[in-house]
Amino acid sequence: MAAATSNLAGCHQVSKRGLEEIVETLFEVPAALGTIANLEQEMSAALASAHAEALQAVRQAPAKHADETGWKNHGKKCWLWVAATAQVAAFVLHAGRGLAGLSVLLGECIVGIVVSDR
Repeated sequence: MAAATSNLAGCHQVSKRGLEEIVETLFEVPAALGTIANLEQEMSAALASAHAEALQAVRQAPAKHADETGWKNHGKKCWLWVAATAQVAAFVLHAGRGLAGLSVLLGECIVGIVVSDR
């Protein structure tokens, strides 16, 4: 249930109230808004080390593809950044579209070749 609610929140932007209804309808489990928030926090903590490993892998790759796209985070516009190799992809959210966002994704000192759409 935690994985499903986190996927719906993160990938499909379902609101906490929407998730509350989905959990109660599909899983037949009573859920409060606080429960939904706690599930999201637990999933974030569980995935933190895997996310750090993915970032490290793309940062150290000799070649990687990078791009960004507009994204909403809690109703505010930000940018979803991605860097990918043949083996791994890493994503980060950042308020900016420029070098600051790229630096959060690939680090201050970029290693290797970065392929982009420009």
